[in-house]
Parts: sequence; structure tokens; C-alpha cells
Amino acid sequence: MPESRDDAVEVRAGFRLGEWTVEPELGRISRGDEVVQLRPRAMEVLVSLAELEGGLASKQYLIDTVWRTEFVSENALTHVIAELRSVLGDDAESPSYIETIPRRGYRVIASATFLEAEDHEFPLVEGENLIERARDADTARTVRVAPPRKPRGRWLVPAAAAALAVIAIGLWVVLGGKLGPATEQISDFVPNRVVVAEFENRVGDPSFDDFGTHVADSITALLRQVGRLTVATNPFRSEAQTTAREGEPAGADPLRRLAEATRAGLVVTGACYSRGDQVEIQARIVDPWQDEVKQTFNAVRAPRSGPSSAVETLSQQVAGTLARHFDNMIPLGLSRPVPLAAYQEFVGSLDLWGVDRAGLMSRLKRALVIEPTFVLARSSLIGWYSSQGMVRDAEAELEVLEVQLPTLTPIDRLAVLAARARLEGRPMEALRSMREAVGLAPNSHWLLRGLGGWAIAVNRPREAVKALSRIPYEWPTGGTAFASVPHYQLCFALHMIGDYEAQLRVAAESHEHFPDRMVFYGLQGNALAAMGRFDELDHIVEESLTISVRGSSWGFSQTFTARELRAHGFRERSLELAERVVEWYRERADEIHRSPLGPAWGYVAALNVAERWHEAREVAEQLTRDRPDDVQCLGLLGVLEARIGNEDGARRIAEQLLASQGQHSLAERTFWRACITAQLGQLDEAVQLLQRAFSEGHLFSDEIHRDINLDPLWDYPPFQKLIEPKG
Repeated sequence: MPESRDDAVEVRAGFRLGEWTVEPELGRISRGDEVVQLRPRAMEVLVSLAELEGGLASKQYLIDTVWRTEFVSENALTHVIAELRSVLGDDAESPSYIETIPRRGYRVIASATFLEAEDHEFPLVEGENLIERARDADTARTVRVAPPRKPRGRWLVPAAAAALAVIAIGLWVVLGGKLGPATEQISDFVPNRVVVAEFENRVGDPSFDDFGTHVADSITALLRQVGRLTVATNPFRSEAQTTAREGEPAGADPLRRLAEATRAGLVVTGACYSRGDQVEIQARIVDPWQDEVKQTFNAVRAPRSGPSSAVETLSQQVAGTLARHFDNMIPLGLSRPVPLAAYQEFVGSLDLWGVDRAGLMSRLKRALVIEPTFVLARSSLIGWYSSQGMVRDAEAELEVLEVQLPTLTPIDRLAVLAARARLEGRPMEALRSMREAVGLAPNSHWLLRGLGGWAIAVNRPREAVKALSRIPYEWPTGGTAFASVPHYQLCFALHMIGDYEAQLRVAAESHEHFPDRMVFYGLQGNALAAMGRFDELDHIVEESLTISVRGSSWGFSQTFTARELRAHGFRERSLELAERVVEWYRERADEIHRSPLGPAWGYVAALNVAERWHEAREVAEQLTRDRPDDVQCLGLLGVLEARIGNEDGARRIAEQLLASQGQHSLAERTFWRACITAQLGQLDEAVQLLQRAFSEGHLFSDEIHRDINLDPLWDYPPFQKLIEPKG
């Protein structure tokens, strides 16, 4: 099988792959009347695979070939393969086009027919013309990140290219030296394409005639840094945009004309005004196809003698707001504009989610220094503080948002209400806020993720599955850390409803997209453990030991699998795996002793599952001394006292939890009292305490049914009824 460029067949004018016709030079594939535009990188990967004629393309080969001098991880390639499969309608588990060779790479398995240039036509789609095609090709070259490959004579032969150039030049002459719109209006457009109109000069000073062009150029340059959109070049530069062209009716909409010429889905437009000795710039984003203003911006001002600061401020606002929109965070018009610099800090924080706590908080705080009213960043910081038990910090940030409530948009107000409900232990109210927010922006992946998370938290996993299933693997723009969150949440929800086969399928597919996330090994293991498929489970456990991971460790992940085995009646298997986890932690004793909680908590959890309760008690006692205010450490110590037969000690800790102060820890204290009470054999009282804990705000999860600290309740009907999914 070939695996080098020297042995690869040259894909010249194009090729057919299964049902699809692939046109590399035009960056698109087609099947009947269906035409799909591919990103340049995706097309290069597809062509590279096809050139090997079914041969294996190793991951490194594809990275070296497509990304060349750029340094990228295998994740970048994995994302592109997933994108191609989605477009081709392929299935990773039962592929028809691209097959994954585990640990090695990929190969094309569909029949490929390579076309000679003279025999191949590049048909125009409805509404397209050669002028528009030439402009699109030019735009694609402008926005691509990597330099083009050296010419290999494989797409358009020189004669065809020359013919196209002659036609284009002829039309250019006919149209008076401008590549203007075709005589027939273009009926289709590219939703993620944006064009910036020249800003009108309403200053009343001829010296500002070129200023509108300068504003448009500044915005355009910054938009080219935004990943999920393409920026069209304005073909009417320096032409009076309010003047109808020959053949157009008087009063023709200049923004619609610009959109038709560029096939852009959105137009950025505005005007400049005189305000005493200052110049004021106003801008808006318009959908010209629906004749609808999608986003307005506060006017910015600067001295007429030096207006560059206003131009930069506005450019940042426009670019950041469009980036947030095309990243499927918050749609246009539903939240305050945000500078691109602040938004980039926010997106950068997502790649540190669950990996680098200090780095995550630092980037969120930098985003808020740039834009203090950035609700998305501040609500994320509140959520992170809450998840870490940093209640005072979360409260302080929430108070900042609550001061702004009267000026916030409805969707931002809902984010604040959800944050307040979370802090006060009212998860059902948080879910209601998220439902309302998704009602306002039903396609926002950010809000769907929030809805899914809160649905899990109130034991409505089916609602969570419905929301989370709509989020694609390539979202969001950041790295794999946060991008994996909705997919492991989906696995949690599927586990809660007992659909282990679906969980296994989603976890395996997610692992392919996020190979450095240990959580997906654990989720595959949990599903296999629940189904008693031990050979496959053993394979997953062994394979997971060999990878370098981000986030949760092998020991932490496999402790959950050992709990799952125990919950489904496989005690001996559970003990065997738990013993392996204990030894794994002991090999990392220095790391355990350096950490005040993290690995030490994982170690004591593994000892608990392995039924090494006296050893676990010693570790828990030390953790309690180190962190006297930590409810989890104290609660676990109470459970272990009960396990080793020290009932008086367990009751003292339960009473201590009851007497502790702090509204924000009330639900957790009640939960741990339920665990201790269950270990003491008082099952009815334990279930009542659990009910109270949930009413006080303790969150449901897929862990509740396998929580080893509640094992006396597992077969108890009132407990089983309590944890049944409610929706």
C-alpha cells in the first residue's frame, strides 16, 4: 500500500468517491443537486487519502502532508476526519467512505474514480456564474491558514485556467473594470460569509471621504482572525453604495446588492458623524436577505484629529460579537457586544477546563479586565468557583452581575438568575432559566450544554439527552478540554436511563475525537461493566494505561468502573480492579503526599472500594486535619468509621455535620449524613435524608446509583424509587 507522495496517484481534475463528485480546485463535493463546500484543510485531507487508492495513511503522514510546517496535535486531524464523515454521511463504526485503522491511521474504502481534466466538467450550481466563482476562489486563497502546496498539476490544467481567466477579463471589461454582480440575481448565499460595507461619511467634511473605507478595512482585517466565518471582499470599494447600478431599479437596496455580489449572509454597515470636535462611528450587522438588523453597537467617539482609537474599539466589538455568534455561543442581538480580545481569552479558558484551574481562572479574569460587562465570562467564572466550593468568590462575582441586571438583555438576565439559583441550592429554578434561554436561542450550543447539565442535575436525563445530542463534536472553537464536556454529559445521561449500548457507542466515538481525555475510557468501562462484558472491559482497562491524558487520571477513572462493577453485583471483579487502582496510586505516593486533596482523594476512594477501610480511614483522617472545613473529607471519615465498626465515632461526625454552619454547604452536609446513616443500617432515615439533601440543592448525577458510600441502599426499593429518572 502506498504511503508516500512519490507512490501516490495524482488527483488531477477531480475524482468521484462513492456517490460524491469531488472538485478540489473549487473546494466542494457534490451528489446530484446537493453541493457542499469544504474547508480547505478538509479538502486537502480528503485528497491526500484518495491519492493513496485505499492504502493506509498514517496519522503522522497526513499531518506532515496537510499541515506541513505547522505544529499540531493528532486532535486537529481527528476533528477534520469527523468533519469529513459528517459531510459524507459516513459512520465511524460502520464506515462506507473512511475507515479508521486503530492506532495507525485512516484509509478510503469507497471506490474512487479519478477523472482526466479534459473529460471532467465543473458544473455551475444554480445562481452561480464564472465571475462569482472567480471571486470565491480568490476569497478562499485569502483566508486559508496554510500556504498552498507546490503545484502538482492535478486540478485545473493550464489551458482551462487560462480560458477561465480570459472569460473573467472579458466580463471585467464589459462591467467597466469591476467584478460586479451578475445580471441575474444570485438566489443562494453562504450563511457564515460576512462582508463589510464602506461606512458612510456624514461628517460633512470632505477630508473624511476615505475614513469610511478605513473603518471598513479595519473591521475586515480583524474579522479575518475569526475562525468559523469567511470574509468577502467588497467589490464596490470607492463606489457610491447608495447609487443604483445601470439596469437596477431606482432605490435598489445597496446592502442587498452587496450581499448578492458576494453571496454573504451578513453585512456590517454604518456611518460616521460629526459631534463637535469629535467623530462618532455607528455600526450595525444586517441580514440583507431578510431585511433585518441583527445587532447594533453603541456609538464610539474619538477626537477628529485622531479617531484611530474609536476605529479599533468598534472593530474589536464587531469581530468579537460575530465570533461569539458563529461559535454558536450566543446569537446576534441577544447579548451585549464583546471585544474580540476578551472573547479570545474566554475561548482560551475553555481548553483549560478541568486541566489547569489557575490558568482557567486567569484567562477568565483577563477577559473581564478587557470587558467587565462580559456576562458569558463572568457567569463561567461563577460556575467554576461554585464547582470548587469557593462560595465567597462566586458570590462576589454574582453581585457584580446583579448590579447590572436592569441593563442586561433577557438572555443575560436568565444567566444571572441561573447563577443565583445555583448558589442558593435551587437547581430546578436554574433548569427553568436554561429552558427559557434555549427558547430564545434554540440553536445555541452553549445554552444547550447548560440545559443538558442542569437536566442531569435534577434527574431528568431524557431531557438532557435531547439537548446534548444536538451538539456536534467540533464545538466549541477552543481545544478538546471543554469541547468534550457535552459528550461526556451525554454519556452520563444515557447511563442514568440505562441505555448502556448507546452510552458505549457515544463514549467510543467521543474517544476517537478526544483521544487524550481519559474520561471516555472510563465511560466505555462503565457501560461494559454494567453489561457484564468483561473481555471488552479488560481490553479498555489495559489500553487506557498506555495513553498520555489530560484531565482525570487512570486511577480516578477506573475507581468509577470498579464502583460500577460492584453496583451490578460483580463484587470479585470490582475488588480485583480496585486493588489495581490502589497499587497504581501507591506507585505515585509522592504526588499523593504533595497534593492537599486531588490524588489523595482518589487514593482514599480506591481504598474504600477495595474494602481496605482501616487504611482508608487513616488517609481520610489526615485529609480532615488538613482541610477541617471540607464537608466531603469529614463525611467520608464518618462513613469509614461506620464501616470499621466505630458506630459512636460515626454518629459524632453525623452530629457534627448537623451542627455545622453555612447555608451553602447544607445540602452536602445532609447528603453525607445520609451516607453515614445508611452505613449504620438505618435505611428509612437514610432515604429521608437523601430526599432532604436533594430538596436543599444536592445535584443528581450518574454516580448516585453506584455511590459506594450508599451501598446498603442499592437494593432498597424506596431508594430505587427515589433515583428513578423523572424526565
